[in-house]
Amino acid sequence: MSDRPAWVGEIMTGISELRGEVAQLRGEVTGVRDAVAALEARLDAELAGIRSDLASVRDDLDHLRADIDQLRDRFDVGLPRLRGDLMDRIDRLQDKISAHHSDIAVNFASSDRAMKLVRSQREEIAGIEEQLAALTRLVHHLQGEIHSLRGG
Repeated sequence: MSDRPAWVGEIMTGISELRGEVAQLRGEVTGVRDAVAALEARLDAELAGIRSDLASVRDDLDHLRADIDQLRDRFDVGLPRLRGDLMDRIDRLQDKISAHHSDIAVNFASSDRAMKLVRSQREEIAGIEEQLAALTRLVHHLQGEIHSLRGG
C-alpha cells in the first residue's frame, strides 16, 4: 500500500469514517422509522377508540332523540287530556259553587221570610196586647161602675 499516495489513504479513511457515520445514520433513521411506526400504531389505536366512542355517543344521541320524541308524543297526547280533565274539574267545582250559592240564596230567602213572619207575629201580638190592655182597662172600669152601682 505504500505505492499509493498518502492522500488516497486519507480519502479511504474519510470514506471509512463516512461509512460508519452513514451506518449510524441508517440505524438512527431505522429507530426514527420504528418510533414513527409505533406512533402511527398508537394513533391508529387511539383514533379507533375515538371512533368507537363517537359511534357510542351517536348511538346515545339517537336513543336520546328517540326518548325525546317519545316524551314529546306523550306530552302532545297528555296535555290536551290534562287540559280537558282540568276544565271538567273546574266546571264541576263551578257547578258546586253555583249550587251552594243557590242553597244560600234559598236559605236567606227562607230566613228573610221567617224573620218577616216573626215580625208580623210580634206586631200582631203587640196589637192583641194593646186590645187586651184596652179590654182590661174597660173591664176594670166596668167593675168599678158595677161596684159603685151595688152600693159600694
